[in-house]
Amino acid sequence: MERPRTATPNVADQKPNLHKRLIRLLLLTLLIGPLLWVVASRDGQRFADSMILSLRGDPEMQLALEHLRSDIREEELNSVLESLGLECLAAVGPFGNRVCQRKIASFNGIPARHVSFHYAGDTLTVMQIAYQPVYHVAMHDYVSGVFGPPTIEQAEETELWVWPSAYGRTVMPRERPKHLNDTKLIWMGVGTH
Repeated sequence: MERPRTATPNVADQKPNLHKRLIRLLLLTLLIGPLLWVVASRDGQRFADSMILSLRGDPEMQLALEHLRSDIREEELNSVLESLGLECLAAVGPFGNRVCQRKIASFNGIPARHVSFHYAGDTLTVMQIAYQPVYHVAMHDYVSGVFGPPTIEQAEETELWVWPSAYGRTVMPRERPKHLNDTKLIWMGVGTH
């Protein structure tokens, strides 16, 4: 009596199957890897927020804080930041009589909402950057990278981080603000304090 033959696996049949599995694994890794980076890392979240904000049409602003000075005239500012398309208008307030402002997507890579430059005559007195509250620490780290560690000052009921420089001082709240309107990085020119 003849024994039934058992089928021996054909190695040639297994290679394409293994090849397909490896390709699927590679494709899944290429799809899931960036999604995990965006969801799980601070840099990924900041990148995604910046991209979403820029998709609504607001420009990204690149500005070296260490070079901001009171003697920068409105025309020079508009020339340097031409890509922003600042809107300048008369606006009498505590920081002067003229303001140039614009909604922005980010400030030096940190998601933000808007920027405003205040003038008293020809003197730049204040620049304000309203940023996204979740990036409070990122903004602190950026400014500390430019000017070094801040000092802490008391202003009314709020403690402020203060970075003095040759041309003015940069301030922001020490604690992450609870209200969206309080999330501002402020540069004040010499004599504006």
